[in-house]
Amino acid sequence: YATTIYVPGKPSYDNVIIPANMNPTIAGPITLRGVIYIQQPNNVKFNGNVNIQGTIVTENLGVGTLLTNVLTFSGSGNTTSDLSTLPDLPQFHELRQMGGSFVIAPGFDVKFTGNFNALSGNIVGDRVTASGSTDITVSGSIVALKNTLTLGTSGVITFKAGTAGMHSGLRFSDRWAPVPASYDEVKP
Repeated sequence: YATTIYVPGKPSYDNVIIPANMNPTIAGPITLRGVIYIQQPNNVKFNGNVNIQGTIVTENLGVGTLLTNVLTFSGSGNTTSDLSTLPDLPQFHELRQMGGSFVIAPGFDVKFTGNFNALSGNIVGDRVTASGSTDITVSGSIVALKNTLTLGTSGVITFKAGTAGMHSGLRFSDRWAPVPASYDEVKP
């Protein structure tokens, strides 16, 4: 779906590709709509007054490390909404039907360090960290694929049920199922 190469300086982008090694800092006022496809390796920063109406996805080629493959969300005045809210335009027709996740970033370190406040959709990365005074409301789940999920914020993190399903946009080959006989639940 991503067809337009990112060129810094525009006020809005639809279905954009951020090429490998570009390492941009995207600061607003700016609007990103549809799919934001980020190639590896890349260190992409979303800083203040960024409106994302869609989903961010990354390649998972195994190129780079969690030091070179980073998505950082910081600053304030940022908003997100899912694919179902896209305008009824030809470039978004199929995407509007998908709903889905905010960030699907295997192979990336996903960081929230500012007031990137209302996040619509699931957040998935090899490592996911919320730090500083971040106040986040997540309509979905946060999944750290390979490292510990770190919620070290002095702010408030609120989870709400996602509107598009439990893990829309994701498929898991395995699942965790508790075995009640293997543990004792402490009751107050």
